[in-house]
Amino acid sequence: MKLWAAKKPVRTFTTPALQQAADDLVGVVRHAFDPQLTLGIATGGAVVSSLMNFGDETIGMECSMRRPGSTVNGRLGRAGSHASRLPYFLTDSLRRLEDRVLSASAPQRRHPSDELLADLRVVAKVVGEQGLNRILVVDDAVDSGATLACVRENLE
Repeated sequence: MKLWAAKKPVRTFTTPALQQAADDLVGVVRHAFDPQLTLGIATGGAVVSSLMNFGDETIGMECSMRRPGSTVNGRLGRAGSHASRLPYFLTDSLRRLEDRVLSASAPQRRHPSDELLADLRVVAKVVGEQGLNRILVVDDAVDSGATLACVRENLE
């Protein structure tokens, strides 16, 4: 297993910096299109999505993408509950290590959880009833793209 791959940028934001990043992202997105719906993938993407202000005309929703062991807390057990108290340079290092381990392991076909599929049925119903066609999906990280592919497949 090769754990010395090139570093991907990892940065833990303070609350004000996260809000500024969300505001900057809104500016970038508005140049491409004006979304009718923002869909935050819980948990991290839902946090970012909730900070993005596109105005009253944009509907905000979230859906859950929880897999067993998909969170740092889930992988670290009881020790994971203390992860939020660590200095940012340590949590960033742990995230980089996690990414390297996941990147070095064999790709796995991830099946969407029943919870995600149920959430997507609700979102699809709103999209259909409202006639929405410009949807911004917000997630906090993209590793395999499986979540984004699942969301797209279920909303098309």
